[in-house]
Amino acid sequence: MVEQLRLHDGRWNVVVSPAHGGSLALCEFDGIPVLIPAARLERLGRAAISCCYFPMIPFVNRIENARFTFAGASVQLSENIAGTPHAIHGHGWQTAWRVLRSNATACSMSYRHEANADWPWSYEGTQSFEVLGDTLRIALAIRNLATTPMPVSQPVRGVRLVSLSNQSPS
Repeated sequence: MVEQLRLHDGRWNVVVSPAHGGSLALCEFDGIPVLIPAARLERLGRAAISCCYFPMIPFVNRIENARFTFAGASVQLSENIAGTPHAIHGHGWQTAWRVLRSNATACSMSYRHEANADWPWSYEGTQSFEVLGDTLRIALAIRNLATTPMPVSQPVRGVRLVSLSNQSPS
């Protein structure tokens, strides 16, 4: 498992943490923090690490009392932060991501969730990071691998969702 990857191009210094939910531990441009560390994973009983970005898939924010209705069926999720009855920010940020490729200025990774009692749909999340000149490019996508439609919420403004069903994008 890859703990961290460092992306740099002379102006950008970005530290990607595949082992810690595919998060960014550091994001600086010309030595100035662009994304400010906020989340503390030790709240989840994990090793302390500050992160300034983490992928929220398949849903963002909180699902009140970890329960919702979709396509006429009630879905009960588990609490995923101790001390709250709610499900918060999906699964992607709570598990290691597999590195698909990396070099000095870019990397991509994936996370696969198999259907279980907590989330009855299988899906795959992919994300990539690239630094180039004055640009930091972050792409996050989710692909439903189930045979039925799956609810998804958009995690970051400007992210293009690749597929909301088991159909390939057209």
